[in-house]
Amino acid sequence: WPVATGRFWLLFPLTVAFGILRFYSTPIPSTGFRLKDLPYFKSLLAPIVIAIVLVLWPAWESGNDLRERVWLVFFWVFLILTINALVFDYRDIQGDRLIGTKTIPVLLGHCRTRGLLVVLAGALSMMSIALCRVGLAGPPMPVVLTLGSVILLHSMQCRLHPALLSLMADILLFLPSVAELFR
Repeated sequence: WPVATGRFWLLFPLTVAFGILRFYSTPIPSTGFRLKDLPYFKSLLAPIVIAIVLVLWPAWESGNDLRERVWLVFFWVFLILTINALVFDYRDIQGDRLIGTKTIPVLLGHCRTRGLLVVLAGALSMMSIALCRVGLAGPPMPVVLTLGSVILLHSMQCRLHPALLSLMADILLFLPSVAELFR
């Protein structure tokens, strides 16, 4: 794409993004090191990269300034993705402890991770309200995401089967689309 469009400067950031995505779970050749092995950063690496690719990159590519609205959307997307990632890491606390993978939930434990997720869910609800106020989302958005977060957090306390908990976390990613259907 960079060659076809004559934007050779895109080669470097695309290579970096590809490298991060490629070596997140797969070891870097000759090192045996995966990016997800970075202590505690593993829980945030995928959400930050995906939020950059989904929000900041398109805004920048389209020639828009990275104004307050773009940053609001960026942090909103980052929060949704971070909640999703932390739920998956929460689900895997025992296994991660066993193999020595240092994640935020391993550091905090079950109870404090749930507390962190409550704070993040509250921030997500507030940011959803802010998105409505600036006209970037419809009124159903904060309602749907707040209810989805409450159900997800409740399901964590009920000790659901790991596959069902994963499904609940992934449904949270889908809820903004559902909310926009009713806008």
